[in-house]
Amino acid sequence: MPNLTTIHSLIQNNNDNLTK
Repeated sequence: MPNLTTIHSLIQNNNDNLTK
């Protein structure tokens, strides 16, 4: 099972890209 912290990090990164 993937690390939740890593998943959260990826989601945050994706959100940052969408917001720019």
